[in-house]
Amino acid sequence: MLEKVTIQLINALENFDSTVEEINNKRNSFFKAVKKSTSDEIEKSMQLLADLFPSIDLNCATQSLIICGCLIEQGYNPQVINIQLKEHLEFSLKDAYQFFLAAKKEIEKYDSDDDEFDAFEILENLKESLQEELQDEIFSWNALEHQYCVFVSACSLDRQLGSECKQILEHYQEMSEYNSGVLWLAKLFSVLYDAPILVIDPMNKLGFIGKMGGIVTNFQLHTILLDVFPYKKPSKEKRISKTDASIAKGLSKIQQRDKSIRGAWDLHHWTAITKDFSLPKNNAEYWIWNEGKPSDIQLFENYYTILLRESSYNRTWGSQRTFAYLKAEMEVIHFLSENDVDNWLAKMWEKKNEKITPRQ
Repeated sequence: MLEKVTIQLINALENFDSTVEEINNKRNSFFKAVKKSTSDEIEKSMQLLADLFPSIDLNCATQSLIICGCLIEQGYNPQVINIQLKEHLEFSLKDAYQFFLAAKKEIEKYDSDDDEFDAFEILENLKESLQEELQDEIFSWNALEHQYCVFVSACSLDRQLGSECKQILEHYQEMSEYNSGVLWLAKLFSVLYDAPILVIDPMNKLGFIGKMGGIVTNFQLHTILLDVFPYKKPSKEKRISKTDASIAKGLSKIQQRDKSIRGAWDLHHWTAITKDFSLPKNNAEYWIWNEGKPSDIQLFENYYTILLRESSYNRTWGSQRTFAYLKAEMEVIHFLSENDVDNWLAKMWEKKNEKITPRQ
């Protein structure tokens, strides 16, 4: 039953004369049939649809990708179409890069300091003027901006696929400045996994050593720290609710809600430590900005290290996570004793002091 409905959907997608209503009807019939089908049948249909990814019709390719993406988001195995996804991404990036090179050459002719300079307007004009010369390359450029969300979902749910697609993107990352699809993929692939982390509150002599992964921004990192960082004294009042913690960690189906998160600390790089093991007040030079990402955090002895000080001003942000299907991890391996905290801070000051007063 599902195979028959899938073929009917494919025929409608490939037929240039198909109306939007006809395609929508076939797609609705497909998803109804999916509900009554086995996993094996669904995976076979995904493979049939994946054959459309290289289609010269942008709507056909995008529709087939989005349908497969919906199935992946529902929990069906992305690995059955991993090869097709990687091949399509690599081909699209390689093709689009040729248009990018032509556009970059043209953009560099303009003065970027000019108030009327608009790189994106130049890009749109080039799409028209180079349409005959670079038709396929422009097609691939546009495809990336329409189809990236499927790759985001698939790579969020399958870390191995994400790792392989990251390697593909590395050669074309400079396109992220002008192509929104490449931008979001680059943001996803900048995420750390199994990264060692050291977090210390010097004033209260609290801290932990752990591992983090799947965290996209420092807003999200700060939110998760509000949930997992220890308290000086037992407290019935939590820093954030279980709902907001679940949203940040990707454990909730809800990606965001209309609720503000209030920050508890200024986050500092380890180089903020002073001789008396305190942190400077209101010194933004050492701050770890919420707008940044975990990979921006400075390492100390191979740990991404964060020093906490009570927030210097009222700071809030929305309860949300960037990617719906990317789970964030913050594993506390062990909490630090007061002696542990002092020992870590002493090593940090010693290291910082070496930089300030280098040996003769």
